[in-house]
Amino acid sequence: MGDGDIVLEQHGQILHIILDRPDKKNAFGGTMREDLALALEAAGRAHPSDDVRVIVIRGEGDSFCAGGDVANLLKLKENEDGAALLELLARGERVVRAVRAFPGPVIAAIDGPAVGAGLTLALACDLRICSTRSRFGMAFIGIGLHPDWGGSWLLAQTVGDARARELSLSGRLFDAAEAERIGLVHEVVGDDDWASTVAKRADRLAAQAPRTMALIKETFNAMAGRSLDEGFTRERQAQHAAFGTQDVAEGLSAFVEKRRANYEGR
Repeated sequence: MGDGDIVLEQHGQILHIILDRPDKKNAFGGTMREDLALALEAAGRAHPSDDVRVIVIRGEGDSFCAGGDVANLLKLKENEDGAALLELLARGERVVRAVRAFPGPVIAAIDGPAVGAGLTLALACDLRICSTRSRFGMAFIGIGLHPDWGGSWLLAQTVGDARARELSLSGRLFDAAEAERIGLVHEVVGDDDWASTVAKRADRLAAQAPRTMALIKETFNAMAGRSLDEGFTRERQAQHAAFGTQDVAEGLSAFVEKRRANYEGR
C-alpha cells in the first residue's frame, strides 16, 4: 500500500494492520495516514460478510508509534506552510473517524512507545492492551504544538478531564503501570506473553455476534457527550494557531538537533 509502511495480515476473521516504519519508530510519514485510513475503511465495508470482524493495530519493531514525523513538520514550519499542516490534520482525523466507524472492535496492541499521534491512535481504538515495556505521552507540548487528531477529546473521554489536562499540559512520559492505573489501557501483559494475550483477546471478540457488537459500538459513540467533530474543529483551530508561533520552529529544531528547546513565547 502506498509507500509500503502499512502492512495488512489477515488471520481468520482478524485483520492485523501493522505500522511498518521501525527505523522511525513507526512515526507517521509519507502516505501512512492515507493508507491506514483506506485499510480501515475497506475493512469496514467488508464487515462482517467477508469475515473481517476484528482489527488489531500494532507497530513493527520496538515501538507502537512515535507520532508524527518531526523532521517533516519542521520543513512545513520553515516554509510557513499552514495549509499543508491542515491537510495533514485532515488525513489524521480521517484515520480516527475510520477507527471509530469500523463496526467491530479495534484493538491497539501496544508494545513500546505510543506518544503524540501514536497515543491518539491508540485512544481511538476500543481496547488497548500493552506490554510492560510500553511508554505513553501526549507529547505535543514538548515541541510547542497542540494535541490533534481528536487527542484532547479522546484523552478526556478516557481518563477524565483533570487527568487529561495534566498529561496534555506537561507532555510527560508515563509507564504501563500508570497507564493501567488511570484507565488509559485495559490490560498490561508481561513482555513474553503480550502477543499471545492479544491473539486470545482478538479471537474471543471475533467469536461474538458481530452485528450486536456493531450496535454496542454505535451506542457508546453516540453517548460520548460533545461530538468528536466538534473536538476536531476546536483542535484544528488551536493547532493552526500554535503552528504560527516561533516557539514551534524552536521546538521542532531542538527535537531534530537533539537539544533542549529554548522557548521565548513568540
